[in-house]
Amino acid sequence: MIKDNLFDRMNYAGEVNWDLDKSNNFYFFMNIDILNGCDFSCAGCYVNKGTNSVNLDEDLKIISKIADEINASNFHLEEIALGPTDFFSAKNTLQVIEHPDFKRLFKNPETKFVMLSTLKASTEEIREKLLKLEEHVGHLDIDLLIATDMDEFLTDPNYISNIKKKWKVLQESNLEFDPAFQINIHPANLIKYDSANLTRLAQEIKAEFDTILEFNPSILRIKHRNQTENLHFWMNTIKENFQKNAEGFTYTMLNKGHSGMNNLVVNFRSGNFYICPFIYENVFSYDNTYLIPKKDQLHSLTDLTDAKEDFVVKQMKYSEQTTHCEGCEYLVSCSYKNVLTFMEANKIKDCFLGLGNGEIHGRAI
Repeated sequence: MIKDNLFDRMNYAGEVNWDLDKSNNFYFFMNIDILNGCDFSCAGCYVNKGTNSVNLDEDLKIISKIADEINASNFHLEEIALGPTDFFSAKNTLQVIEHPDFKRLFKNPETKFVMLSTLKASTEEIREKLLKLEEHVGHLDIDLLIATDMDEFLTDPNYISNIKKKWKVLQESNLEFDPAFQINIHPANLIKYDSANLTRLAQEIKAEFDTILEFNPSILRIKHRNQTENLHFWMNTIKENFQKNAEGFTYTMLNKGHSGMNNLVVNFRSGNFYICPFIYENVFSYDNTYLIPKKDQLHSLTDLTDAKEDFVVKQMKYSEQTTHCEGCEYLVSCSYKNVLTFMEANKIKDCFLGLGNGEIHGRAI
């Protein structure tokens, strides 16, 4: 089933509403890339579709070990995101669901399952995999992130009707869903990502599905020869929307607590964990710069918690080489979000977020 009042419940950055007791907790978020294959080629998608888990048994053994250690500690395993491809289109989805270690990941019923999909698979495929998921892990609370495209949503008259058919399948399921839409911001899109178009898209999504639109800088997920131009494009897109419609969007980077000090977000692929930068959204990158070292043959929870602090210290040191970071009021917040790790990996010296240089600064979230 789809939960009621989606827009009202989801239209805020979580930490804003946290009380003092909750802010004293420590939360883990794991993005695990073990799905392989996808039938679609969505605009702005840069994920590896084919070789994310060459040894599924070993990968799930490692991840479930960490999940067990977190659940046995005073920490909270808040979310597990299964990716990087479409849950309903991936070729090994059923193999993952039926694996005994997958169920171990969700031993704590409070752990949310983040599912990625385009909802372009057939209703039969979606229903089959939901029934299998219900059979093996029927208690799941699912955040469903629906990848969409601005051109398609605003210009194709069949798109919304097709999504509504899949929406009905979700509604009929015994699993609980919190769906939201996402678009990948990338220079190749035909419709310009200006304030008017983004506002129109967000309004139509709210009217048709009563949920929110998130827009992600997918161009930041890879090292690319045009990365400097990509960052310039991204910054101008954000700045334009902030200046024209600051009240129409939530800018999580301006919330110093969002995905910050009491959160640890890690990416996992092919037996290794990587620290995860947060730049308006989690950045799924597997460059060696982000690699978390392990003391033994398998990663332990201590490896991950030690890495969080080690990366913060490295970033504070790197701030001395930057133009705006040293002395900036966002320095500690950005360090806990691993923004400066991303900057060092991409040889960036200037603030490209519009925080310390005052371009997108001063709006309370």
